Amino acid sequence: MKRPFLLLSVAWLFVIQEYTTDAQDVDDDSRCEVGCDLDTNDLVCGSNNKTYRNECELFAENRCYRRASPYLSVAYPEVCTRSRRCKDNCENGTKPVCGSNLKTYPSACHLYAENLCLQPKNPVHIAYTGECARGRCLFACLYVYDPVCGSNKKTYPSSCELFSENCRLRPNGPFVTIIYPGECDKTPCDIKCSMEYKPICGDDSITYSNKCHLDAKNNCNGPDITRVEVSYEDEC
Repeated sequence: MKRPFLLLSVAWLFVIQEYTTDAQDVDDDSRCEVGCDLDTNDLVCGSNNKTYRNECELFAENRCYRRASPYLSVAYPEVCTRSRRCKDNCENGTKPVCGSNLKTYPSACHLYAENLCLQPKNPVHIAYTGECARGRCLFACLYVYDPVCGSNKKTYPSSCELFSENCRLRPNGPFVTIIYPGECDKTPCDIKCSMEYKPICGDDSITYSNKCHLDAKNNCNGPDITRVEVSYEDEC
């Protein structure tokens, strides 16, 4: 009678070891070794109303923990606050930017100052440099390979190229944002889930073995595909 119990115990041990190994693989993901300067306190407030030590840490969260939209952007460069402060210290703008609200700001500083003043639920971000063109885009990007990853999971040779595409192809938005510097990760679907059976029914009427499998599908589909939400915990 002891033999079946022994075999069952060994089987469960294998499943546990496999799950632990998968978790370690995720924790050791080389994509998350961003290497931000922890001694730099250039504080920024993210679009999620969370304060980051610097812009690098915000980009790191996009890269490591947000493999599908919504991605974070900088709301304004200081500690997050819920109180409205409407006095800006911006100098006269000589480098205008076009906001995602299709409004031209004298500088990026002025855009951030408005976010700080109005505290909108969805902070305005920079759509592209220069005045809002309304279809008249005059971009002259230098051929310098300094890649950035866009929120559409496309690698652009430079931030200038991304801004140029926003201006030319998306005159009325929605605009692509920079989610982190460098090329986009090529394996967003490399997600390992345990074999534990905790079925959930998605709103696409498909039964998933557990929530990890549903989340993996969302991450692999990319930001332009309708996300699958949990309808209820059980088979459909």
